[in-house]
Amino acid sequence: MRFAPCVACLFLGIPLGFAHQTLSESMEVNLHDPSTIRIEITIHAPELDSAIATGVDPSNAPPEWLGGLSNEEIDALKNEAIAFIRRNYSYSLGGSAEAEVSQIFSKEEIHFDSSDAIRNPPADTKLPPGCFLATISLANPGPPMELAIAFSEEAQKRLLLAISRPGEFPRVHDLGPGDLVRISLPIPPLPETPRSSFSLIQVIGILVGIALSLAVATWKMRQRV
Repeated sequence: MRFAPCVACLFLGIPLGFAHQTLSESMEVNLHDPSTIRIEITIHAPELDSAIATGVDPSNAPPEWLGGLSNEEIDALKNEAIAFIRRNYSYSLGGSAEAEVSQIFSKEEIHFDSSDAIRNPPADTKLPPGCFLATISLANPGPPMELAIAFSEEAQKRLLLAISRPGEFPRVHDLGPGDLVRISLPIPPLPETPRSSFSLIQVIGILVGIALSLAVATWKMRQRV
């Protein structure tokens, strides 16, 4: 379920027909898979420096703007998005409310769709025009651990952070610069029971070997009689 990309638009009444400069950042913490914490961050591409350098108007970029970019230009946007995330968000996975929330997402943890998918999003996308997603997946340690996400004091906007859980309507937190939110985690699934190292073929081979041994022993006994 992707809720965060359209949270700001619904909350602020921003139409989806044009790539308007947004008044807030958007993030979703998706807990539908109990084994994984999935974090989705909406990247407002027209507001990144390399986009502005091309002359695009961040407040009114045409909806087809992303579709006309080269792979190199989109790669530049991705690199800027990584720097933006690492500069504005920190987190911790701990069990204490006093734990410091200072861990930075590594570059390897931040993933994007392919350049083609960014240029040509599906018709049913909930992303506003000119935006693409950054996705981060973390293993869920489960309770009593909790996920804390902090928003930088140097951030230029507010953050609308949605928490999605199975069977619940997403809960939205409105964070200002310097704020943080602590999120309780679901119980992760139990690890699978290790399977026997013997395959069916190995078992059949052992049984055949035993049968042959018994047949040979029986034959030898008959030879002695």
